[in-house]
Amino acid sequence: MRSAYTTDTRNDLYGLKVLEDDKHALPPYDAVVLVTESFAEDNPEAMEALSQLNGRIDQDTMRRLNGEYDIEGRSAKDIARDYLIEEGLISS
Repeated sequence: MRSAYTTDTRNDLYGLKVLEDDKHALPPYDAVVLVTESFAEDNPEAMEALSQLNGRIDQDTMRRLNGEYDIEGRSAKDIARDYLIEEGLISS
C-alpha cells in the first residue's frame, strides 16, 4: 500500500525513506479516470486510449516523471508525450 507521498520527488532530493504501511492505516493512492457517462459514450476512442494506461505506471516511474516536472522544469505535456512514446502507445 502506498500513500500520496511515495511518488514525491522530495523523497529522493532529501534522502527520505518511505515507510511501509503494514497496518494499512492509509488508503491506496492509485490514479483513476473520472469522466461522465456521456463523455465515455461520446468518446470511446479516448476511453480505449486511457484504458491502455491502466496498471502501467508504477511508483518508481511516477516518481521519475514527477522529477522531470519538479526538478527539471519540463512541461507536463512534454513529459506525458515522451512517456507515451517510450511505452510504444503513440508514435513521435
